[in-house]
Amino acid sequence: MSKNIDGIMYSDDMKKLLYVYAREQIIHVVIPDGVVWIEHYAFEWCTSLKSVIIPDSVVKIGAGAFQECSSLESVTIPACVNEIGCATFKRCCSLKSIEIPASVSRIGRSAFSRCSSLKSVSIPEGVTGIEKMAFDRCYSLEKVIIPSSVVEIENSAFSCCRNLKSVFLNSGVIKIGRCAFIGCKSLEKINIPDSVTEIGEYAFKHCNLDEILHPYLKIKNGLAIFNNELLYIVKHTQKQKITVSIPNDITKIDASAFSNCNNLETVIIPNSVKEIGKRAFRECYSLLSVVIPEGVSIIEESLFENCHSLQSVSIPNSVKEVSAYAFRNCPSLNEITKARLAELGYTGPF
Repeated sequence: MSKNIDGIMYSDDMKKLLYVYAREQIIHVVIPDGVVWIEHYAFEWCTSLKSVIIPDSVVKIGAGAFQECSSLESVTIPACVNEIGCATFKRCCSLKSIEIPASVSRIGRSAFSRCSSLKSVSIPEGVTGIEKMAFDRCYSLEKVIIPSSVVEIENSAFSCCRNLKSVFLNSGVIKIGRCAFIGCKSLEKINIPDSVTEIGEYAFKHCNLDEILHPYLKIKNGLAIFNNELLYIVKHTQKQKITVSIPNDITKIDASAFSNCNNLETVIIPNSVKEIGKRAFRECYSLLSVVIPEGVSIIEESLFENCHSLQSVSIPNSVKEVSAYAFRNCPSLNEITKARLAELGYTGPF
């Protein structure tokens, strides 16, 4: 059995808020005291909902409970809630700030994803994990302080927060996941404490960081390096053409290291490099020429794919194989380069 009160369905004992009728008409909601559980997707697509008052009796808010509430401006999370679940506030694009109570131990997957107006968030001591894409594409977010209780920042947790300028990580964080801060184009300042023992690939790709010195990641002159591997280019801008000189101690350029670097015009690869990974220069639309050093034996799959401006590639005698699609959609390649590729058995596509 259930009860209908002002277009909102509750369980017969008034312990659960089940779902909402007339989702597009509801604007302000005061949830009665005594409700302990807001069901999954209860308010999803309530696009006119501007405010909701949740009583302290609530201990659980279900996955997607307020997802796509595009007009929601304010909400207070009660002090007894211990987890913000998957996609709870996803695409609440009018939500400007949120205070997370100290009772919360985890911030779930996509919990605040695409909350494009969210400018500030207070993450309390006691939160141990920030899950995948938790704050993905929070375009207005400018500053984040991660408390010492957080052990892991999962994959893409803050990806594409394009106005995020500074991040402070307290000691206690052990793992920074893959693409955790990728696309944070304004990120100029982040400290990585000694407690961190794992940093996922592309964690800081397309950020505005110049330098980080840490045992598990070094960023120098905008290049991310681990041991003797060039992992990826950090800075990414389309405003001006750039030249990159790879350091002389690098032996490997990782897969996709420079992919989508639209403004890369010139890259200088030292003789120390013996391996260049798949797609390393894919979609570098401004790249004009490359000299591959002696010692490289394979031109990997899609290495220069969609490099529309690429005119010449000097290929050393050490190269014995050219993989599929290595030069696909490279219409500007000169005949000398094409002839050298033909010698190696590659005849296209170009």
